[in-house]
Amino acid sequence: MKIKLVEKMQPAGRVSAVRNAAVRNGPVTYRQGLVARKWTFTDRRRPGRPCTCQSVKALIVRMARENPTWGHRRIQCESARLGHPLAASTVWEIPHAADIDPAPRRAGPTWRQFLAAQAHAIIACDFLVVETILLRRLYVLIFIEHGTRRLHLAGVTPHPTGA
Repeated sequence: MKIKLVEKMQPAGRVSAVRNAAVRNGPVTYRQGLVARKWTFTDRRRPGRPCTCQSVKALIVRMARENPTWGHRRIQCESARLGHPLAASTVWEIPHAADIDPAPRRAGPTWRQFLAAQAHAIIACDFLVVETILLRRLYVLIFIEHGTRRLHLAGVTPHPTGA
């Protein structure tokens, strides 16, 4: 009786497997198993957005290396123009994972290297107050050359706003 009921429920090609399950467990238990397997969502392997394929990652890294002045927003726009729309955060993560610095830091010297290269042309100034022994206040304007570290005294006055 159980076998005939199961044969009516299933297509002819799967009757033997269904017959064995139905005979062993009964049709009610078999149907419960079918319902449980239907709602397990085993086709969903991971939560969240799908992974970026390797060819797109390689394209993003190549664009970042070949165009050192491009930031992640520019790379995102260019990849979208090529048919690979990606989120800005994804485009930021890919070069970051490949140890590629952001755009301003990739091209050109560091701040210390820039100052060392330009030190001969940099002049700084300072306006300071000096208290004398007689408790008089003097205002001093000085300039310093960064390349030679020489001070130039521009002026000393007790009244800086006086003409």
